[in-house]
Amino acid sequence: CIHIHDSMASTTPHAGMTAQRFAGKPLRQPSYSMRDVPYCNKDLAGSTIGEVSDRDSFNDAMAEMVLLCNEVMRRKSQNQNENNAETGTGEVAGAGANSPSSKNKQTKKAKAKKTKMKA
Repeated sequence: CIHIHDSMASTTPHAGMTAQRFAGKPLRQPSYSMRDVPYCNKDLAGSTIGEVSDRDSFNDAMAEMVLLCNEVMRRKSQNQNENNAETGTGEVAGAGANSPSSKNKQTKKAKAKKTKMKA
């Protein structure tokens, strides 16, 4: 079983979501680093999809799937932090819609919308 959880309190270099597996037999690790996986195209051109036909095939691929999900979240967090640095928002990736800065933005947008409606 794979469990996705919020790792904001984690000491990992990227805050956000990470995938973890509950206890079971040791998983076969991929023979390559996830950081070497190229970025995919938005339209998924050049990507492949494999069918999982049985539980053993799924278990054999599980470590790779978990590590790939973690890499996706690392890249998303890194890109979001870079975008925030460029725009000067100062928000940390993974802060979410309930963060104080997000709530302030929502309040400002709502006030601006009401002002436009009155005019």
